[in-house]
Amino acid sequence: MSSADCVCLESTVRVGGNCECREGYGFEGSACQPCELGTYKDVAGNVPCRLCQNLRDNTGTLFKGSTSPGECQCQAGYMELDGRCVACPAGFFCNAGQAFPCPAGATSAVGAGKAVEDCLCQAGYYFNSSASPSPCTLCPRGFYKENVGNDAACPKQCSTNANSAIGSTSAMNCSCDSGFYAEVDPRLLEIVRCIDCNTGALANMDCGGGLDDFRLYNHTGRHALPVAQEGFFQAGTAIALKCRVKTPNGSNACLGSQEINAHCYPNCSWAEDELGNRCAEGSEGFLCSRCPAGWARNGLQAPCAACQPTDLTLAASVVLDVSAKVAVHFLVASMAATAAVRNSGKLHTSMIRMATQWMSACSVMGAFDLDQLRSSIFAASKPSEDRDAGFPWPPEVQEAMRDFIDFTSVVGLTVSVQFALQCFAERQFPEMPASKAKNLAVGSYLLALPLLTALASVLLCALAVYLVVPCAKRRGVTFNEVGRRKRAKAKALKELHQRLDAPLQGLGLAWRDLEDSNILHTSLTALQETLRTSEGPSKFLQLALAGTPPLLLKALQGRARLRGFHLPHVEDEVLATVADEKLAMAEDCESLLELVLQSFEALLQQSTETPSESEEVEPTSMTPWLTCYETIHSINLVGDLDVDEGMDCLNFGLFHEKPSPCRLVQESIPVIWIGLISIWPILLSGFLQLLWCVPMAENQGDEVLRLVPSPDVRCEAESQAYGLPATLATAGLLLWCLGIPLTLMLRVLAITDRQAPHVLQRYGYFMQGYEPKFWYWDLLVKRLDVALMMLFTYTAIVPDSEAKLLLFPVLSGIQVIATAWLKPFINNQAEILDMLEVVLGTVRFILFSSVSALLILQPGTGATYVIAVLVLLMLVVSFSFVSVHIMAQFLRHAAAQHPPTGTGLLARVRSLQHATLRSIVPTFQKAADESVEIEWSFEDHVLSAPMAGSSVLPRAASFWDSMRLKGWKALRSVRAGVLRFHPAKQYTEMMRAHEDFTAFLLQEPDASGVPCVPSESLKILCALATASRDLPHRLAKKQVGKAWLLGVLAISEHAGLKRTCTPEELERAEGRLVQMPKEDAKRLIRSVARVCAGSFRCSVMAELEHEGWVHPGEPGQAANASALRETLLSEWEAAGVTEDKTTKSVETAPAEVSLAVRSNASLDSDSETPRPQTVKHEELDARDEQIQRLTEEAEKLRREQQEQTETLEKQVAEADELRTKLCEALKQLQTLQQAQAKASQQAEPQMRMPATQKEPTSERDSSRPLLRDDVRRMGSQSPRTHPAGPKLTPRKQI
Repeated sequence: MSSADCVCLESTVRVGGNCECREGYGFEGSACQPCELGTYKDVAGNVPCRLCQNLRDNTGTLFKGSTSPGECQCQAGYMELDGRCVACPAGFFCNAGQAFPCPAGATSAVGAGKAVEDCLCQAGYYFNSSASPSPCTLCPRGFYKENVGNDAACPKQCSTNANSAIGSTSAMNCSCDSGFYAEVDPRLLEIVRCIDCNTGALANMDCGGGLDDFRLYNHTGRHALPVAQEGFFQAGTAIALKCRVKTPNGSNACLGSQEINAHCYPNCSWAEDELGNRCAEGSEGFLCSRCPAGWARNGLQAPCAACQPTDLTLAASVVLDVSAKVAVHFLVASMAATAAVRNSGKLHTSMIRMATQWMSACSVMGAFDLDQLRSSIFAASKPSEDRDAGFPWPPEVQEAMRDFIDFTSVVGLTVSVQFALQCFAERQFPEMPASKAKNLAVGSYLLALPLLTALASVLLCALAVYLVVPCAKRRGVTFNEVGRRKRAKAKALKELHQRLDAPLQGLGLAWRDLEDSNILHTSLTALQETLRTSEGPSKFLQLALAGTPPLLLKALQGRARLRGFHLPHVEDEVLATVADEKLAMAEDCESLLELVLQSFEALLQQSTETPSESEEVEPTSMTPWLTCYETIHSINLVGDLDVDEGMDCLNFGLFHEKPSPCRLVQESIPVIWIGLISIWPILLSGFLQLLWCVPMAENQGDEVLRLVPSPDVRCEAESQAYGLPATLATAGLLLWCLGIPLTLMLRVLAITDRQAPHVLQRYGYFMQGYEPKFWYWDLLVKRLDVALMMLFTYTAIVPDSEAKLLLFPVLSGIQVIATAWLKPFINNQAEILDMLEVVLGTVRFILFSSVSALLILQPGTGATYVIAVLVLLMLVVSFSFVSVHIMAQFLRHAAAQHPPTGTGLLARVRSLQHATLRSIVPTFQKAADESVEIEWSFEDHVLSAPMAGSSVLPRAASFWDSMRLKGWKALRSVRAGVLRFHPAKQYTEMMRAHEDFTAFLLQEPDASGVPCVPSESLKILCALATASRDLPHRLAKKQVGKAWLLGVLAISEHAGLKRTCTPEELERAEGRLVQMPKEDAKRLIRSVARVCAGSFRCSVMAELEHEGWVHPGEPGQAANASALRETLLSEWEAAGVTEDKTTKSVETAPAEVSLAVRSNASLDSDSETPRPQTVKHEELDARDEQIQRLTEEAEKLRREQQEQTETLEKQVAEADELRTKLCEALKQLQTLQQAQAKASQQAEPQMRMPATQKEPTSERDSSRPLLRDDVRRMGSQSPRTHPAGPKLTPRKQI
């Protein structure tokens, strides 16, 4: 068989007779094998397959046994590009040299995509085989997938309260929901947690969420930060501070913050800083508190305004500010100096000062933003997100409280110097930082303000004394009490002249006759009382005729000539006796003349007869008009007692007539002191505000001390804007705020008699309303209280606001406890001042304690709102309560004012005012049935105080009438309780007045050095209270003692008459005693004690005289009373003259000394007040010797007076003992008379005297006047006979 007959295998082909490997098969060893992938063989033969790579890289075949080079294509994962095979791009899979995209949401690596299975789901997609058309599905919201892969779900989720968009690929795609903000990891810029914006700490911020905020991009990425609301300034990521600067229209200068988006990042023209804060026009900087260049503001919260391009504004502002303050201080000093001489009994000045100080202490509450406080106290146990929760104090209550404090506080000047100062400083120091220049200018002005005030006070006083007073005097206007009383007296005399013109002509008299008789030299009070009624002038003329014998004689002689007979001259004593006898029977002047003339006609008819002896007839008792006139006439012997000859001649209560410049400066001291004390709170708050640094949270919560008036200024030692102004403020605090009250207190402390009129004239403003031993209360205690409140408020001693509010209740509690314990105020009107101070202090304590308790307990928003409203209502009610009492003090003596007289518009206005007051007064004064009255008399041993009356319904009253009466009683009871004249309060007031009077007596020992109290101290107090009822409300303090004694002597003339006095009058009498000079008070009490003892002795002697027990030659009741009256008045006059000589002091000056020489007569004359005489320096030695000599004489006279006093006290003690024995004798006498009467009734009828039979008496003819001889014969007449009884002398019987 030949080779040609062989059959080749399928993998071979015959070549030249041999079977060799065919195309597509390569010879491998001894057999033909198919070409592997990536190889080919295009010829037959026993040769190997060729590689496609030899042709080009990354090629291959799709199948084995490739037979041509054309079958060499790009490998899977590669694609043919420009004849080359390149790697398949990402997101594609490549096959057969072609690239096919991966399904939606899928991707592949470069060169990795050989088939569709090689495509993997991208980040943000997960594999879902059932999905169509692509198995890769976007991740849902809140989930994200960071890697590429065919995960069955997105494996990661955003944190709580965070969300993400569909298909999120990382944690940075997560953002907090609306109402939350992200706490971001500053390194990874990923959310750590989402914080709720609805907590208290972020109550003033809005959180929108999202990822479109480029603020603090480097720290928080694009995560949206909270946005501050309008009225707040964003100081950090989640920190919003309250803005208190206002715009001119009243809105807040802070417009809030705003997100910064990519369009204006990183520089946004509208943003103040990188937190996106916005400020209104005219404000800029931190908290929008800095004014732009060329702008300034009046105060801390005032809006900025454009400066004026002139420095005249500063000069005008300073002059207006200082002059307005000094004018007010001048008026206050004048009123205080007048009150030093006169005491009206009103307490409204003390109440106003008390309310002002209370509001000053409570006003520090307005410095805190209560709705911005942190409720962090005792918060360790609370969740961390609640520890910084805000204090839920209602903002509307906060604003209402500030408005109320501003309304009730003392209104300041509308023109502030700060604006002009800041503008001036900015213009003068352009190279200096604006904040430093402005604060330095304010501190310098405050440091110079006391000097400016003192200088302006002296200049204003000089203007008033050297210009206003002379000009006003030329027009008939005076500024002293003497001048005003001269004008008032001249006006009253003119009106009296007009009303007496016709009666005088009818009597044959002229006005000149009244002037010559000196009857017109009476007090102004008597003239005004005379003119008050229509019959007053007629009564005055009638009393003038009866009390002035020469005037009466002239009228009688004129009337006698008309009747055709001549009336000879009659002695004054006889004429006065006859007039006194006929006065009670006369109705007017005509009838008085007729009665007196008839008596003299009878006398002329009997002139030839020998006057027969007649029995003594007791003189007719005086009418109240005559008694009133004689009392007034006695008072007028030394001038009007309601005029102080030394103090009332001073213009404005301060200045002599045309004093020298040195004397003017001395007399201006009260104005200067009141001015310095008045500006003391302004200085204190102003200096402290220059040091007022508070920690303010910034950035991520870091606290930085910033100056509150200029928050741009950091309180750091190296800060130029803070250092120098702080130094000025510290110097001002030490020099003025500490020096002014300390110097004034030491000056008053050095004074021995602080109740002397000249001392009260200078320093009475600071001691008015306080007990004498608590004179320092206003200067030390109240100043310290206000200073501590302001110190803790306006400084960083206690840096935390919450801690300050916790400290305030402690300070308030100490103040109210001290006041309630010590009771520093005077006890007038049932201790009303002490009560008001305790009430206001308690309200203040409750105010601060309520805020502190809410901070500690955190009861919730609802409870906090209710408590806040109640606290506000409490403040309003307390202020209204004080206002009612102040109104009651203003209307205290309104009912006693006389209705105005005259015609014209001004008179009508005054009449309307008087009618209005009369309608309002009953509301503030107790009615007659609400008064507790003490019944007493000089002869009583027991004093009674009956309960106030009450309304009683009739039996037939209906139910509604009963209910109306009960309601009316309830309202009256509430009114009486509020105004403190409830019967229980009146009884307490009565006991308190007696206790204080006893304590006052115990303070003054007798001659032996042992304190003593008269046995009838309450009766003495009742006598003083009853007599003080008729004293003028405004009485010269130097004249109080004598006027009071005259009043007691007047009421002692009717010792047996029942009298009444109220507890309020007892209290007022005790208060007046305390305010009197000590020597006058002791002398007055001793005199009244003698009057009480003498009146009782006279009453006993009258009873003994009636019973026939008077020893022959023993003086009668009238003689004893008259002698006692004359003795007391003469002793008082002697003591008063001596005291005037010894108490006058000479105030020296370096150059000269001015002394005003006055006389009592000049006070009542029509001439001008004499000018003060100037004593040169060389005359001082002689004057000192004279004062020394007068002092020695006064000491000698004092010793003699003390000896007389001891003797009189012994006599009073003997009189008390005699009174006791006389009372026992009277009781025995009554028993004997009863036994005698019983025996007489049992006797025989014929032994009795017939009823018609009378004991023979001898009566003097009433028509015959009492002559001097009759008076002489009275001593020789035998005593009057009495009914049957023992004829024993009282001395033997006793």
